[in-house]
Amino acid sequence: MSVSVDDPAVQRRRLRIELRALRKQAGRTQRDVADAMDWSPSKLIRIENGEVRITPNDLRVLLDFYGVREGGRVDSLVNMARSSRRDSWAEFKDVHTGPWLTFLAYESSASAIRSYDSLFVPGLMQIEEYALAVYAAGGVMPETAERRWEARLRRQSLHERDEPPTMTFIIDESALHRQVGGSRVMRRQLEYLRQLTEFSHITVRVVPFAIGAYQSLGRPFVHLEFPEANDDDLLHYEDHTGGVTMRDEIDATTKAVEDFIKLEDISLNPTRTQQLLDELIEAGDKPGTTATKTATATPKDKK
Repeated sequence: MSVSVDDPAVQRRRLRIELRALRKQAGRTQRDVADAMDWSPSKLIRIENGEVRITPNDLRVLLDFYGVREGGRVDSLVNMARSSRRDSWAEFKDVHTGPWLTFLAYESSASAIRSYDSLFVPGLMQIEEYALAVYAAGGVMPETAERRWEARLRRQSLHERDEPPTMTFIIDESALHRQVGGSRVMRRQLEYLRQLTEFSHITVRVVPFAIGAYQSLGRPFVHLEFPEANDDDLLHYEDHTGGVTMRDEIDATTKAVEDFIKLEDISLNPTRTQQLLDELIEAGDKPGTTATKTATATPKDKK
């Protein structure tokens, strides 16, 4: 299974980045372009922000205005525009919002995924019973929850690719103790998580209770890198209402990487994380057992 680099949402993002760069290379302002194309300035702004899709015909005229006339280059961008007009992950739009489906498209095309979560086991590593319990706690109806699990299962097909993206997950220890779905479900979830730590493309680290409060606590986020050099990194996070925010500004994505490195510095190393998972599975995560007492990061643990 190969990496999906032609997803419509990814193509839309690439196209808007290309058009913004071409306008700047041509030395044109957004007002210049709007006047020349007989568009409202807001239309060009929405095109460059990816909020509206440009037709192939409009794109050809726009490229000519920018001085882009080489046939291969024009055809490539026009094909990108055509691809971007298809719906992405459309089969799940009945149970997920547009912004979340757009993120799923980006995630499925990423070459590297960095994820931090302080409340739950990340979606890319959840079992069905765990995910359904999370949905139920959020008041999601059973029929909708089942459809959302189908989408989550499709996300997890990333692990089955011949060349999956590299994935680094940092999880607060509290997520490993929270009995989502009850003790039996949680045990199976921990067992599955432990299995995934053996995958070569996956690294899992845990921020132990002993660290106490830390800068990113309670602010989960995902940072994506893409295989194409011209594709900017993407930052994704959700607020307490479930609202999705995505940012690709270099300052924001650079800060996210810096925060992630700080989280790695205070986390247990992958081997110690595996040991902690083994202890929790064996003990059944009962209060007062060795598993709840020994998760302490030392300088040696962090290497």
